[in-house]
Amino acid sequence: MNGAHRQRGIALLIALLTVALAAVLIAGLLDRGELALARTRNALRGEQAEAYAQGLEAYAARVLIKDAPDAGDSNTDPCSMPLPRQTVPGGGLSASMHDLNG
Repeated sequence: MNGAHRQRGIALLIALLTVALAAVLIAGLLDRGELALARTRNALRGEQAEAYAQGLEAYAARVLIKDAPDAGDSNTDPCSMPLPRQTVPGGGLSASMHDLNG
């Protein structure tokens, strides 16, 4: 009887160790998945920011080309006016140009 009781204790210990090992492996897999998701999200946001910056550069170039025939600069020139705030997913964009004196 003593041997059977001991075998049940060892079987219980092995079962507990197996469950603990499975829990550690699952936690590691979930952590890796969350890390991959964060990397993907950050890469997407970086691409969006780059696209917004390129769009603002194109807008600035268009405004400056339209203003080029003008002889002087004043506070009422289109290039002196800030871009009205634009709503974009997750936030907003606003921009303004400043003359750096040449």
